[in-house]
Amino acid sequence: MSSLRQWRNSQHPKISQADLADRLGTTQSHVSDMERDEDKITLELAARIFTATGVRVGKMKDATAQDAKTIARVAGAA
Repeated sequence: MSSLRQWRNSQHPKISQADLADRLGTTQSHVSDMERDEDKITLELAARIFTATGVRVGKMKDATAQDAKTIARVAGAA
């Protein structure tokens, strides 16, 4: 299970993919694709994910340590 899905399911009440999509400025189908690791995540979107959920991009597919540092820096400035 993806880190993003785990975060969503750990919320009380649980957050739907559509609600998370609204928070991230994307679509429900895009959230679904990300949760199934079928879509690469841009640094901009990773920063929005980190800001909205606290889920680190480093736990997501295709992320590098440098990406994680960049996202933390961008999210901190937001």
